[in-house]
Amino acid sequence: MAEIVAAMGAAHTGLMIRKFQAAPREQREHIVEGFAQLRMILNQVAPDVLVVAGSDHLKTFFFDNMPAFCLGVGEQCEGWADAGVPKYRARIHRPLARALLTGALDAGFDLAFSYEMPLDHGFFGSLHFLTPDMDIPLVPLFVNSAVPPRPSLSRCYQLGEFLGRFIRSLDDDLRVAILGTGGLSHWVGVPGMGRVNESFDRWVLDLMCQGRAEELTRMSGEELEQRAGNGAHEIRNWLVALGALGSGQVRLCVYEPIAAWATGIALLALTPE
Repeated sequence: MAEIVAAMGAAHTGLMIRKFQAAPREQREHIVEGFAQLRMILNQVAPDVLVVAGSDHLKTFFFDNMPAFCLGVGEQCEGWADAGVPKYRARIHRPLARALLTGALDAGFDLAFSYEMPLDHGFFGSLHFLTPDMDIPLVPLFVNSAVPPRPSLSRCYQLGEFLGRFIRSLDDDLRVAILGTGGLSHWVGVPGMGRVNESFDRWVLDLMCQGRAEELTRMSGEELEQRAGNGAHEIRNWLVALGALGSGQVRLCVYEPIAAWATGIALLALTPE
């Protein structure tokens, strides 16, 4: 039987790479240590595939084509090399990607799919620190966090729950890790850019660590943006990972409100029971 061996939440921002030195040294070191913890977990559990719920910043998807969710099902995915991220290329685990697509449709999740889905720093920004050799095949899941109408927080959590159930139901002897990547509080290209709402971030992280992440799904997108900025819509990706985890332990590796990177940066390790 397939199993989910680990899940993770990791913030991403282009400034974390492009302007790494701009952050105070102590904060930088904490983030580096946090990613080292997550890499150690990946090395220990040795996943065969990494399912990544991530965002796009109007590079792969634009107003002419903006799905709520899109699954990459091709042979590989390339990066845009944006926001200071090197030009990466990663293999896609096609058997799992195709099985997830069919299973999702059967379960009532009408996912779009793409055989050629480039990934921007919303995916490769975190992977740059986690798996720089890109030696773990991916299943990339795009979640629209950029422009309205976005999928609701509850729908993202439900999609994660489906992913968890479906993966565990597979007869294949697959070891699967799941990563949800995105901001916590941050404002992008709007008044207030550079601001971080630390109290909101800590409230969100406390709920996640207490196994109460589903309570976050009661928030509307409007409330989320008002409290934590237009970049905080990426919390949807974290909810996908938490929904897939089901029951288990959620541990905060690090949280730093880094004004120089204009983002509340957090890393979570999610351990299934």
